[in-house]
Amino acid sequence: IGERIELSETLQNALRYAPAAALIAIIAPEMFFTQASSDVEINSPYFWGGICSIIAFWLSKSMLLTIILGMLAFTIIRLVLA
Repeated sequence: IGERIELSETLQNALRYAPAAALIAIIAPEMFFTQASSDVEINSPYFWGGICSIIAFWLSKSMLLTIILGMLAFTIIRLVLA
């Protein structure tokens, strides 16, 4: 298809962000909101696991370390809050 249809440079640049935007659209509601309320829930292990993942990626730029630290934070907080 890429050979038959030529997209403008602007559209190609915009489409590079589509996978990240789709991933954020899937993850953000789970991370910030509970099923019982539309208020932001900061006592949720999903919230803190996500925050730790964001910080880990920002500091390390390593996807593997981000996943490990995010899951570790999520598990520890889930056990503490349970």
